[in-house]
Amino acid sequence: MMSITETLSYVATFSELENLFKDASEGLTLFGYRYIKVKDLKGVLHIDALAIKVMDILHQNEINFDGPHERTAAKRMALKVTELYANNDKRANRFSYYREQWKEITVLVNSNYYWFAFCPKHNWRSFKEGDFTNWYTEKNYIEDFNEPFPKNFFILRIGRGKCKIVDISERNASIKAEQELKMTVARAPIPVNNEHLEMATPELERILDSQTDRLNEAFAPQQTTSKINARPSTSNSNESSIRLPNQNEPLEIVLSHFSTLSTVDLIAEGAQEAISFFGYRYIKRDGYISTIPLDALAAKVMGMVKPRFDFNENDRAIYKKLAARINQLFKANDARRVNCITRLFCIIRDLWKYLTTPRSMNHRYQWFTQKENETFEYYTPEQYQRAFNAPIPANAIAKTRRVGFKTIIIYRPVQSAC
Repeated sequence: MMSITETLSYVATFSELENLFKDASEGLTLFGYRYIKVKDLKGVLHIDALAIKVMDILHQNEINFDGPHERTAAKRMALKVTELYANNDKRANRFSYYREQWKEITVLVNSNYYWFAFCPKHNWRSFKEGDFTNWYTEKNYIEDFNEPFPKNFFILRIGRGKCKIVDISERNASIKAEQELKMTVARAPIPVNNEHLEMATPELERILDSQTDRLNEAFAPQQTTSKINARPSTSNSNESSIRLPNQNEPLEIVLSHFSTLSTVDLIAEGAQEAISFFGYRYIKRDGYISTIPLDALAAKVMGMVKPRFDFNENDRAIYKKLAARINQLFKANDARRVNCITRLFCIIRDLWKYLTTPRSMNHRYQWFTQKENETFEYYTPEQYQRAFNAPIPANAIAKTRRVGFKTIIIYRPVQSAC
């Protein structure tokens, strides 16, 4: 039986997520730990994990939905997340309250007072991220409605760039108001003589005036605004020209904005490893506040590759360069000279992580022992045929790999292994 955490890491679409969590239920332990569990899967998830995954899938796909079916699945998942939060709040006890307060304090301090960016529950409710299913990019809007893109859009940050987004909840409200107007007029009494006409006219005027005000309010152009709490990816077409200007932002948020290897490589290019006095191994980068754990870059790369094993030769070249940089960060951090007290803290931290973290969640183990840092050297038969216009050599090294919910066979040509 697979663990729920490992299964969730392979999910890449809202349809897969809906099938996995359709029977999910929430719970609360005696000591206030909020969790989600799924039948037939081992283990539990923190209550925030599902909201984080929903937003990650949304931003990985650059706020584009692959057809109405995928958007419908996303709507159902948004309702599911809201329902789980609401039901779990009803179970709250004193321990859960203290845990929440302690979490908010520690996150507030560790994130240099960027608390709002690190609290998924707060984002989901206060910033209305659950309403994202009403968001349409220009491409989706034209394809689905066959209409020109409205002018009452807002600007959403996409990595280092910007994207025009329209919220169709206003469009739906205007359509509903127009339908109510037609139904109201249809139900109005039909004047058959002057007396009836005099009685009906004031009532119709009042109804028409009120409905006209609602329509004008719904269709009124809104001032263009900019939403800052978004984590989409950059487009593939202009990644070669992407630059990371020094921004006074937490490095964890900057990293979460990106969903392609080339953009992650820009973070890794200037990354520096370090160790705190209490043995915390971390990565920092000039121009960005806050830090990320030492294995965060490796976790980010593996998280992008797990749902889809789809490389072209340009991706492989970037992966190779990125893997070498991550390997160097690990080696440099292991070789860093520190005092004996810090070294003792490092040993305690590493041992505790080794004993308490499952191997499927131990990013360093996955990166080195499971050879995730050599993934770029493996090909599916179709990828090898496309890259070299030849079948996979008979002496190639084969191994199985899970991609999404499927298991595939990938091959490593001998010349790459040498």
